[in-house]
Amino acid sequence: MENLTTTTNRTEVANGTEVLKPEQEKPVMMSILEIIEQSTCPDNCSGNGICQEGVCRCDHDFFGIDCSNEKTKAPLIETSAFESICDSSKRPCKTIIIPGLDFYPENLTCKFRPFQFMENETHIEYQEKEEAFTNRGIYRSLFLMFCEIPDSRSRRSADLSTIANGYFISISNDGLNFTEELAVVSFDARCYSCNITGVCCTKEYKLDCPLRKIKVADDEDNTINIGIGIGVGVVVILFIAGVMFVYFRKRNKKTHRGYDFSKEHIAMSDTQKDQQLQE
Repeated sequence: MENLTTTTNRTEVANGTEVLKPEQEKPVMMSILEIIEQSTCPDNCSGNGICQEGVCRCDHDFFGIDCSNEKTKAPLIETSAFESICDSSKRPCKTIIIPGLDFYPENLTCKFRPFQFMENETHIEYQEKEEAFTNRGIYRSLFLMFCEIPDSRSRRSADLSTIANGYFISISNDGLNFTEELAVVSFDARCYSCNITGVCCTKEYKLDCPLRKIKVADDEDNTINIGIGIGVGVVVILFIAGVMFVYFRKRNKKTHRGYDFSKEHIAMSDTQKDQQLQE
């Protein structure tokens, strides 16, 4: 394809006639093909790269199809599509799906700030930990990434009194500038109900809750223990009553044996004598 050119016309006047000198022509414009190729790059690469064969080749600090995204700028998180609750009875809840925009794979980073819900004898308590940790993000596209909770952190959270584990999560493209935090909490939905908005968890024992079976077994054990206690108490009372009965019976017999019935005999004899004297 021929190049479009302009000429720098040098005019000589000879006998009143202008003569053009083509040998002075200089190419100063791109070819038609180059113009078409460059016009196919989005927004002409936003001035942050060059267009090669219809594709933007971004400068070092920029990325995206039009080179408009800065690597030092935090991505955008689509909060309306983010799932803040995970049922641990259905899946491990170790991988958190992060929907959004403008994720960059090179230094994609997840920051975690943990919190827990602990159950004691009277209530469920919320505990927030100051300790934060980071883990490399898993890039899927400009619009989707994953954050994985390390195994060591999962094991550390496995406490008998812990009913729910949660994290405040933020994302960075460069490991320095992070998004606003998103909260996610995992728990066994068969036994508890948790709400991130209100930051609370409540007991909700469903029929298939494993803790319900433990509670029923404990109640049965308590009933049995109460029955045994009552039975033992009755036996003890009966035993004490029997001992007291035997004791007082023996005591009464001993009293009767020590009583002098001769006095009654003497008294009767004196009465008989008086009667005889009167006669």
